[in-house]
Amino acid sequence: MRVKVVVSIVLMVLIAGAISGEDDPYTKVREEVVKLYQAGKYKDAAGILEKNFDRFPDHTSAMGWNLAVTYLKLKSLNKGLAALKRVHMKGHWFNIWALDSPALEPYRKLKGFSRLVDRNEEFRTKAQESAAPILKIIEPEGFDATKEYPLFIALHGGGGNLANFMPKWTSPMLKKSFVVAFLQSSQVVSMDGFSWEDKKTANREIFEAYQEVSNKYSLTDEVLIGGFSSGGMASMQLAMDDVLPVKGFVVLCLPVPQSLSDEQITAARNRGIRGTVITSELDRRIKEQRAMADRFKELGLQYQFIVTPNIGHWFPEDMGAKIDDAIDHIRNR
Repeated sequence: MRVKVVVSIVLMVLIAGAISGEDDPYTKVREEVVKLYQAGKYKDAAGILEKNFDRFPDHTSAMGWNLAVTYLKLKSLNKGLAALKRVHMKGHWFNIWALDSPALEPYRKLKGFSRLVDRNEEFRTKAQESAAPILKIIEPEGFDATKEYPLFIALHGGGGNLANFMPKWTSPMLKKSFVVAFLQSSQVVSMDGFSWEDKKTANREIFEAYQEVSNKYSLTDEVLIGGFSSGGMASMQLAMDDVLPVKGFVVLCLPVPQSLSDEQITAARNRGIRGTVITSELDRRIKEQRAMADRFKELGLQYQFIVTPNIGHWFPEDMGAKIDDAIDHIRNR
């Protein structure tokens, strides 16, 4: 069982580091390493990672982390720790979850690992000092400044950013009819990733983005909000907290807000808020998401709960169609 867990983590980290297409050189190296690791050929996998360590600077953290996990299988902890330190030597650092992973548990006994963790937090803190939210506004096709448009506020997932989120959160209806405000959080979790975990900060940044869009465009009273994972949670929290005059939400694979109360759901129902929750039968939070949907039903909030098959914590291929169906549901069509 332990081997299966570690393999899953290795796959996750390698995939997270790869944004390019199937023919990208990094993707090919990643796939070769995964095959060797799954076959138990750890020495060969480590050799490929070492050989290519300096070849893909955009994936330095993933390369170092996977080397550490692979060296663990070879009982070469000192080499693994050196691989982790090499990431910092190159001016890179790990996301906030990587060094807490159970896969690295044996390394915690080594002298130098706690300093590695502290050093990683120093990198993150330094990055946080200059971090600020980023707002990207997409106007609808054939935009006419004399007309009013509905607004959709879209939020990336935890560890994501606008570059990897915007191409996935789109639909025919959004392109044709909406001003879409894509917002990137200021909450740093990796070298190129951000999250919405701090509710107060998230609500403030979303509210300020809404004000900026409202000052620039003529908008109708139809304001929708939605997002993926952590962004879905932030969307839900904001809608329930009544921070903005939101008509509805569209959320994908969200962690259920722990503070969500029956009183908030009832108040949202009374304001006429409607929503759609999209998830996957393999999303690890589906039980909590179902329980939340049951509360919506019990308290009379109008909602859809859509489960897609087999994709895990990710975007379905027909995400655009699902967004448009969700908008129709919010509009009570």
